[in-house]
Amino acid sequence: MNRVKVVIILIMLLPGSISLGVESPLVRSDKIPDAFVSFGRVKGTEYAIVVETETQRLFLFAYNGTFREVSRMNCSTGEMPGSKSRSGDEKTPEGVYFFTREYTDKELSPIYGTRAFPIDYPNALDRHLGLDGNSIWLHGTNKVLKPRDTNGCIALGNQNIDYLKKFIRLNKTPFIITEKISYVPAGTWNKEKKSILELLSQWSEAVDRGTYHDYLRFYDPGYLPDISWWMQWNKLRKTHKGQPFSVKPNDVSIFQHKGVYVTLFDLSLSFSGKSVSAGTKKFFLSADRGQLRIIAEEYLGMTENKKVKEKPHPLILAYNSLRSSPVDASASAAAEDRKIAALIDGWLSAWSSKDIKRYASYYAEDFRSQKGMNLKRWIEYKDRLNRKYDYIQVSINKLKIKTDGNKSTASFRQTYKTNSFRSTCYKRLIFKSVNGSWKIFREFAR
Repeated sequence: MNRVKVVIILIMLLPGSISLGVESPLVRSDKIPDAFVSFGRVKGTEYAIVVETETQRLFLFAYNGTFREVSRMNCSTGEMPGSKSRSGDEKTPEGVYFFTREYTDKELSPIYGTRAFPIDYPNALDRHLGLDGNSIWLHGTNKVLKPRDTNGCIALGNQNIDYLKKFIRLNKTPFIITEKISYVPAGTWNKEKKSILELLSQWSEAVDRGTYHDYLRFYDPGYLPDISWWMQWNKLRKTHKGQPFSVKPNDVSIFQHKGVYVTLFDLSLSFSGKSVSAGTKKFFLSADRGQLRIIAEEYLGMTENKKVKEKPHPLILAYNSLRSSPVDASASAAAEDRKIAALIDGWLSAWSSKDIKRYASYYAEDFRSQKGMNLKRWIEYKDRLNRKYDYIQVSINKLKIKTDGNKSTASFRQTYKTNSFRSTCYKRLIFKSVNGSWKIFREFAR
């Protein structure tokens, strides 16, 4: 009688390694990705996400005084290699980015899976360098995940994007995209970190009590920052001459990509024993003949329309808040502009997710389209398109908003994509106030 040998193989699995496809990290002693310079004030554990396009892998790192790799997983990036430079090139951008919002499955077309996180591409540096494009997301997928299979987004399996959700803080968690991760010893960037913190301190002093020229000396000669607010700010400073008055950067985090240091910090304004936030600011720094200079800057959450001259600067808004004075007309208009911008975000989300009931809620009952359709006919028309296409994705850029009393006009460039059709147009929405809420009254496209 033949003997049969039975071999039992025991495989030790990390929790979630089958359901998530999350691999155990390699041990690298004290080596960390060279993108990590410094995290700010750490409350518990902070996280950072790195995408390596060469290997089509996404890495999750944790920091609680030291960095450690938590997990890694397969991802998919743009079909074309190289860093994104223009709209439609099917490339994924490279650099340091942050997540601006979250969409869940009920807001998304099936192509984006169970969850999506848009990132802030193009950021201030991208725009300064003339890079184009928009709607770059980290999202799930209902398809089989394949390498280099997106139009520029970063795709994960649905279970993996759901797993990552708990590690993401909007406008705080860094999302670093690079061709290949380089590892360096911890502490490599200590000298650069010290120089950046010194620059921030001196920049703050210039904002506190320096001259216009003191302020500009921190900026690269090839980059002119917005200084339309300086004259008004200078007048406000003079009213507090001899009183405690300070602008301070807090919770400073620093990351780098190809020699550009991305510095994220919270700005606060204090006087008369009171303090208030003046927003979260981001500097892009580069060394010029050994001297660090600001080559681009922005406030997180501020869109381009909020940077035009008539809009109050965050420091001036913070000052008004501390003074508890009545908000002036320009600040009131800025608040209404923010409401309109938020409404447009919701309108786009409802449109892209084909939620026709929610989409209709953004329109006034006496709405008329460019071709004269009333609200009922307009919604019927949009519902037919929803059933016609497998998915719809609508995104905008170059948003400008002008509010005057009970009327507000928003203009922007719109990109409309479906599984079989794509178009770009310039659009103008006219809003009117209806019982204290803004509703779309007219819609024009060209």
